[in-house]
Amino acid sequence: YFLRSLIKKLFDNIEYSTKILWLVLLYLVSTWLVLGTLSSQQFQEKVYKYVDPQTKKRYSVPQLMSLVEQYEAGLVNLTSLKTEVNTQETYLTQEDQRLKKLRQQRVDIITNFKSISGDLGKEFEEVYTNWLGLRNAIKTEVKVKEVKDTNLPPGSELTKTEVDKYIQKLETSTSKHSQLIVQLGKITENLVENEKSQKSSEETLVKTLDSLVSAIRQHEKSQNALGEVAEGDVKDLLVELRYLTYLKFKLLATMPTQLLTLILTLSMGALGSLIYLTRELFRPSGKNRSLFWFLFRPFLGMVTAIAIFVLVKSGQIIITDSSGNVVNDGALNPFFVSFLAIISGMLSEHAYEKIYRTGQSFFSSTETNTLSRWAVRLKETMQKTGKKPGELSQFVEESPEVIEDWIEEKKPVPPEAQKIISAWLGVSSREIFTDEAPAKSLNKREETEI
Repeated sequence: YFLRSLIKKLFDNIEYSTKILWLVLLYLVSTWLVLGTLSSQQFQEKVYKYVDPQTKKRYSVPQLMSLVEQYEAGLVNLTSLKTEVNTQETYLTQEDQRLKKLRQQRVDIITNFKSISGDLGKEFEEVYTNWLGLRNAIKTEVKVKEVKDTNLPPGSELTKTEVDKYIQKLETSTSKHSQLIVQLGKITENLVENEKSQKSSEETLVKTLDSLVSAIRQHEKSQNALGEVAEGDVKDLLVELRYLTYLKFKLLATMPTQLLTLILTLSMGALGSLIYLTRELFRPSGKNRSLFWFLFRPFLGMVTAIAIFVLVKSGQIIITDSSGNVVNDGALNPFFVSFLAIISGMLSEHAYEKIYRTGQSFFSSTETNTLSRWAVRLKETMQKTGKKPGELSQFVEESPEVIEDWIEEKKPVPPEAQKIISAWLGVSSREIFTDEAPAKSLNKREETEI
């Protein structure tokens, strides 16, 4: 017994957990479908109503998708162009700084060149002076040798010392001169290298400026192209379509309107069933509901919603507004269709009874045609065909007051009169008459009962 009760509790917990997981899955799918279909339906209505003020043409959703692709491609190109412009500007700044540095180096080199040139001039003068002194000393020695060829005069030692002194000075000056010439050669090489670097930097700077100008021109062309693609209300539509695409609603947004309306009806029917299932799950009586009931109840709500929608579109169920006027099926907006589908999914049993009664009434009226029905669209049809109430009194044996009551939906129309009116207008009786009394007649009947 303990094992059996444990297995039963475990099975109950698994079943309850399965129900919760199934509801969570339904919530995710239904929420995505409801958001996608309802927003796509409103988007399509906005697109089809919009007229371009310049070209006087209307846009379709595929055309907008093409414009979105152009718009996004233009944005990507614009981003790359901005990056290119920023890169070229940075490179331009670096090259400008490098060029300034090279120019300063050139100024320093020229200054050093002038300084060394001045030192070379001084050294040259010193060498020249030493050379003159050496020459004079040598001339003196030569004169002494001309006096006596074999024996040196007493002053010859002094002359030799002078010669050695000038030779030493001359060698020192020559060494300094050589060093200065080497430095001057290095400075000349640096100057040539600086000239090459400066020329290369200037060429690079020119190329960078050309690239920058080209990028700016492309940037302007891209901005002009984007401005032509997306302006005013069209830009708003493009932004909406981009958001629908980002949210993975592209398939729904580009779907034909008729098919989108049917999917909207199915998703809203599932949403109505989901509301009912959630309520049942947390009610004490909901524990007795089987897992299969939870699994198949949403599908019942979906097909019921579609069935009610078809009956409304076919005119078998008449929808009236708050003032009692009949709502044309072409004027059904997405929110009313959603409301109709939600209550059909939530109250599937009641919706089934409505479908059953409508079918029973249709077949019984087709077979026996003994029911008096309300002429909900008689006035509208007469206005379209240009018929007048006085002409109808020639074909039916009723007073003008009774005919007026039929037209104003104050009294139902007898079966024989229905056939005559339908033939007179050339319209099927199904499009004019219905078994449901209008709201204002029901209100009067309730007031009478009270």
